[in-house]
Amino acid sequence: MSALSRKFAAAYAAQKSRFLWWESLSRFAAAYAAQRRTESPCGRGLGLATATVFQSRFDIVVVVEDEASVIDLAPDFHRMKQIATRGVIVTALSSQPQSDFTSRFFAPRHNIDEDPVTGSAHCCLAPYWCRRLGRQQLIGYQASQRGGFVDCELRGDRVRLSGCAVTVFDGQLRKIAEPTNAT
Repeated sequence: MSALSRKFAAAYAAQKSRFLWWESLSRFAAAYAAQRRTESPCGRGLGLATATVFQSRFDIVVVVEDEASVIDLAPDFHRMKQIATRGVIVTALSSQPQSDFTSRFFAPRHNIDEDPVTGSAHCCLAPYWCRRLGRQQLIGYQASQRGGFVDCELRGDRVRLSGCAVTVFDGQLRKIAEPTNAT
């Protein structure tokens, strides 16, 4: 078993046993990455020689040839802040049996160098990889330091996401009574 395979197997086992399971209560809008970009962020902080680059509604999507390029990526976040977009998603087909595609998400312009696991990025990646692989259900692996698997199901123009989650915020919302007119 290769070092990469061992890392995936360990991450998959850890996620399934350590975190809370979550499933979206509603489906999220699919964010199709259909428009090819002529300007590439590859030279601006990603350090990639070649890639196919798309623009989604919010993010730039960079598709590279192999999973190792995604995992080994060492971005220059200072240079990436110059890219006028919410974030940059780098992705490739997975070579591991636990997932169908691998990705990483960077948003240094918004003071998030790398997000651990990004649901909105998977709303963009799911339509792209479903179309490319000819399937409606896929598993994505986000290869951040913490890492995580996201089950993705394309349902028309919506994406259903599920997986394990870490609670980062807990609170309660309440409706404030509207003021009455004193006339």
